[in-house]
Amino acid sequence: MDAFFEDISANNVPTPPTQTTGPQPAQTTGPNNEFEELLSRSTQKLYPGCDMTTLEFTTEISHIKALHKITDAGFNKILALLQKACSPSKGYNFPSSYYEIKKTYKKIGLGYESIHACINDCFLFWGSEDNLKMPNCPICKASRWKDPKKTKGKKVANKVVRYFPLTPRLQRMFNTKHIAKWMTWHATGQSKENGKMNHPCDGKAWKYFDMMKPEFSGDPRNVRLGLAADGFNPFGMMSQNYSMWPVILTTYNTPPWMCMKETSLMLTMLIPGPRSPAKDIDVYLQPLIKELQELWKGVWTKDAATGTHFQMKAAVLWTINDFPARSSLSGWSGQGYHACPTCNEDTPSMSVKSKIVYVGHRRFLRTLHPLRKKIKEFYGSSEPKPKPRKFTEMDIQLQINKVFKRLPGKHPDIAKKNPKPNRNIELNWSKRSIFWDLEYWPFLLLKNNLDVMHIKKNALEAFLNTLLQNDKSKDTLKARQDLETLRVRKELWWPLLLRWMFPFERYMKKLKNYVRNKAKPEGSIAEGYVAEEALTFCSRYLKDDYVRQAVVWFVLNNSPEVDADILAYREKSPDNVETNFPAWFNHKIREKKVNDGCSEELFSLACGPIISTLGLDGEMYYGQLEEILELTYIGNRKVVLFRCKWFDTINPKNLTTRNRRSYIEHDIQHILTDREFHKNNQYILATQVDQDVIHGSSSSNVTLSVELTNFEHTDLSINSESTEVDVPVNDDNANANEGNAEDDVYAHVLDDDDDVVVSDDDEVNPSTNVEEVLSSDDSDDDNRS
Repeated sequence: MDAFFEDISANNVPTPPTQTTGPQPAQTTGPNNEFEELLSRSTQKLYPGCDMTTLEFTTEISHIKALHKITDAGFNKILALLQKACSPSKGYNFPSSYYEIKKTYKKIGLGYESIHACINDCFLFWGSEDNLKMPNCPICKASRWKDPKKTKGKKVANKVVRYFPLTPRLQRMFNTKHIAKWMTWHATGQSKENGKMNHPCDGKAWKYFDMMKPEFSGDPRNVRLGLAADGFNPFGMMSQNYSMWPVILTTYNTPPWMCMKETSLMLTMLIPGPRSPAKDIDVYLQPLIKELQELWKGVWTKDAATGTHFQMKAAVLWTINDFPARSSLSGWSGQGYHACPTCNEDTPSMSVKSKIVYVGHRRFLRTLHPLRKKIKEFYGSSEPKPKPRKFTEMDIQLQINKVFKRLPGKHPDIAKKNPKPNRNIELNWSKRSIFWDLEYWPFLLLKNNLDVMHIKKNALEAFLNTLLQNDKSKDTLKARQDLETLRVRKELWWPLLLRWMFPFERYMKKLKNYVRNKAKPEGSIAEGYVAEEALTFCSRYLKDDYVRQAVVWFVLNNSPEVDADILAYREKSPDNVETNFPAWFNHKIREKKVNDGCSEELFSLACGPIISTLGLDGEMYYGQLEEILELTYIGNRKVVLFRCKWFDTINPKNLTTRNRRSYIEHDIQHILTDREFHKNNQYILATQVDQDVIHGSSSSNVTLSVELTNFEHTDLSINSESTEVDVPVNDDNANANEGNAEDDVYAHVLDDDDDVVVSDDDEVNPSTNVEEVLSSDDSDDDNRS
């Protein structure tokens, strides 16, 4: 946990003073009481002799609360029972209440703000002191508070927006060494591959922004964001109509396999229901836009990757939405004759039976394309027009300047006060979007991304429903009459898929699961998100200690030279052998080396490894290879371990076709991958992996089958050379592979596109006893097996 506090202490570094001509005030120094208290919690054991600290317990029990939808009152009673059974006077340090836990989260930059809003979406009681004190909406005059008769005299706001400040969360990414090293990945050139676009930094929009704003692009650490917003019903499939709008941000500085991971998505705002904010969403986005304006100027931040401080800037490059949400955010209506935001006022459209249809698609074909000349098939005319013109930023600005100013809100009186739309002047603009308040917004080439997921889903549903001729078919009587109106297809006139919403939609499903109080769904989601965020943040540091402890114990436990020492230690201290034995063994061998002497190999083994990751490239391996660890010992001795996610392939006793977990069909081994096996024993030596049988491309879902054999020998790779290890005397299969020993002594290196699947034919025990012979070599360090 030392690294945890070294990183978060960066938030306590004062901002450098600005230069002024007047006298500077004397700087005072003193301990940060909140930070000191947090530091004490990180080292304070939950109770004497416990391996878990108070902070670890706090984050994990909060996650359980959110996961199982325990109410605050119920959770406080559980904590009170713990306090009663395990009194602090006896050395126990359980938190006293959930309120105390939330205060702890705020000390490490986690938490949210509650902002009151008008019930008619007109106004936020936010910002100035006057706004905070207002009892009524200044626009529609609606009361800020619910009827006191229904709230037992308490002041309860009609509508509450939960806002999760962005700046501390971005700072925490740079303060965290695990993430900070990836925040400049986009500028390393690793995304380029055969001219393909693998990351947004390869696209025109990114490069155009770099060219227009060199003061921002000059530092690759400056953060580039994508914003997604959409409505969902937190009550699932219930008949109750409710539309809650989360606003989610993701960072595009990181590699493509990181920026769309769930842990990289930042919930920034929860806009409450029950109605969609629609075009009034700008009212709720005010806090976010103000913070983005401050981030464009820069915020003093520590970079844990370099140990330096810098002015961190951030910019939203685009939004990601379906078509209705795009209309709400951009201000360009998705309805009417000019619905296309790209074609703008040149949108080719026409009216048919009770609807508007959009035609003129042949304009995008080349000038001499034969389809342009066809008449009968295309509503009785050819297509001589060129493709629609491209509107410049100046064109768009001139259009926006003509949009009438209107009061926000859904109160009936507001609609009477506002001017009626004039499509001849305003075209399809319904408002000037609040995003235009961002200084850099006019210089973005691609401001709004239409979500591929919804487009594919809607188009495919329409196509399949029409083929199936069900009640959702587009082949209706009116559709046939439209063909007659267009004078086409006379025989049918009378009837006989890193810029899509997939990860965000899955994330909204997770937010929905946080709802435990159906009367206050937004509050439930906010509390659950903060608990999850705290656990994710803290676990990055807890994992370091666990991984080192696990791999060190694995190597020692698989070394016969150490068996006698392990047995002796178990007799002396049978508890926590995996945790405490490595330090005891280290101390013993060091003393032995000074007094009696010992082999260099045994000494390097006792000193422990330096752990570094070899090949975590973000690709998904089926089987599943999670990580490759290289353990480097004194004398440049190396051991390679694979950390694998093992699949449960054991068939149940009452085997049926439906419940089988592995089977062979048409000479192909089928394995279900929905359940894990050996969760606490995930490591295996590289030499325990036999040659791969089936290769699969990293871009496909074809698995790579690998047999993990009960090996007869292993090897240690040192600078591209492998040392064969003698076979134990009692091994019955010692002579089985004698003729093929040369093929097996080299560690197998998995390429980036190799997938691993455990074969069902061989029972795998990752703790199989292995004898490792460590021998030194002075050859080149850069070569690896």
